[in-house]
Amino acid sequence: FKYDAKLNVNWSRNRILKIDESPNIPDYLKQTGRRIGEKHGLVALGLFQTDEDARFYPTVAANAKAGDIRYQDLNGDGKINYDQDRTWIGKSNIPELMFGLNLNASWKNFDFSALVQGAAIADLALMGWYDGVGYDNTEFTRSFYSGGNSPVYLIDGSWTPDNLDARYPRLSTVSRPNNNWSSTFWIVDASYVRLKNIQLGYTLPQSLLQRVGVDALRLYVGGTNLFTMSQFKYLDPEAPDVNNGYYPQQKTFTFGLNLTL
Repeated sequence: FKYDAKLNVNWSRNRILKIDESPNIPDYLKQTGRRIGEKHGLVALGLFQTDEDARFYPTVAANAKAGDIRYQDLNGDGKINYDQDRTWIGKSNIPELMFGLNLNASWKNFDFSALVQGAAIADLALMGWYDGVGYDNTEFTRSFYSGGNSPVYLIDGSWTPDNLDARYPRLSTVSRPNNNWSSTFWIVDASYVRLKNIQLGYTLPQSLLQRVGVDALRLYVGGTNLFTMSQFKYLDPEAPDVNNGYYPQQKTFTFGLNLTL
């Protein structure tokens, strides 16, 4: 029996910004000292539980109702304004720590290999702001948009009068601008561990191959992206921020042979 294991770790701290900024900028909006790629947005305080709460509390958009997101008024002016009440809310989606574990083993005519990869110190924004474009409407805030489907976890986890501790805002067939903004509500930990590749092979004995004029024959079975551990199990943790139409990496299985004549 022979085996080999190799661990690779890459830890790269994102650079800290040092720029000239006006002394009038509040500390919670300053970029100096922040790491490149950090996310900014509003601070979410949960969901409104009644229409009355939404009517008398300041909101970033009109017509907020029970089940919509409540935001913190950081500057204390009695209004919610994205430019004035946003702050730094999350790390970059580019991980600062990446690692991989290569495993190889053999026993008699069997061989085995696997690659486990992962990342940490990164955040993923499920919903947010596109610079220069405006807020983005995704499936998280526009359920059944244009007659389309909606993710089952969003339906099961949405706010209703009977589900006050919901993970997601209320469902609606129309746009709800109050919920579309980048905020802590949509930030999830992008750390993950993934079984990227695995393969098991068997090489037929030479005594059997000589009878048919074959020098070597190896049969194998394998797969890619077979298993992923992540805090957010519904989307690919390697997806880009505020992804709209990102196609996740697929789980695949392979069968084959290597023939040498």
